Order: sequence, then C-alpha cells, then structure tokens
Amino acid sequence: MTLSPYIARIRAQIGNDLLLVPTVAGLVQRRDAVLLVQHGDAGQWVIPGGMVEPDERPRDALVREMREETSLDVEPLRVLDVLGGPEFTWTYANGHEVAFVMSLFECDARGEPVPDGIETTAVRWAGPNDWRELQRPHWMDLVMPTLWPSE
Repeated sequence: MTLSPYIARIRAQIGNDLLLVPTVAGLVQRRDAVLLVQHGDAGQWVIPGGMVEPDERPRDALVREMREETSLDVEPLRVLDVLGGPEFTWTYANGHEVAFVMSLFECDARGEPVPDGIETTAVRWAGPNDWRELQRPHWMDLVMPTLWPSE
C-alpha cells in the first residue's frame, strides 16, 4: 500500500488509531465475469479501487485508481451502492487501522487490464461461482452480491 501524503500527516498525529477513509471501487464486467485485482500487500483478490484524496471528486478518484491499478481507462456509469460498517474495517501489516466507506460504481472500460506490479500483482476475470474460491477480504462477500443478487 502506498501511503498518500495526506494520510501520512494524519498518521503522524494519531499513530495506528482507527481512521475513517472514503474509498471508491469499480465493477467492470465482461460477459458473466467481473474484474478483480490481487493486492501486492496481502495477496488478496478485490475489486479495483482506492482512496479518495482531499478535494478529489469520487468519480475522478475512481478513474485515477483504475488507471493506476489496472491501466484501464474507465467511465463511471452509476453508483451501485455505498458500503461501510464493521465489515469494512481493516488493520494493515504495519498496524494502521482503517474503516472504509466505499462508493461502488458500475464502469465501462476500454483496453485490457494489466497489473501495476506494485499495488496490484495480478488481474483476472471472476464469475459468479469462482470468486468465492479466491483469497479475499471479508467485505468482498458483501460487495459481490451487488453484482449477482441471486448468489
């Protein structure tokens, strides 16, 4: 995980204490599959996305994060859900505690996904049955039914 200068300044004041962080994630579909990325820090599979920086619009953050993590140019089409709560808390290996409030967008994408080799080490398309077999954070179990409600 790359620490933004904004978060670094806050962490210098609060240490590892819980920090509420606004985030975005993008659902990109092809046929009956959704794009997932494998994070380099924990090796878990997630929907691509990341933190909204100060003075950044969530849609702009999504476009930036998708380009950084997957090399895709995306167009956010609509907000599918806004998620948060105890299931969206996480403690990084360095001890930093965070609670995410995630705006989940449906996206149209151009190009082929490629991991950046730093934040993301792999990309893959996962269908309604095979995503459950992947190593993933517990919050993915709340996000994926947004795409496949019958699952």
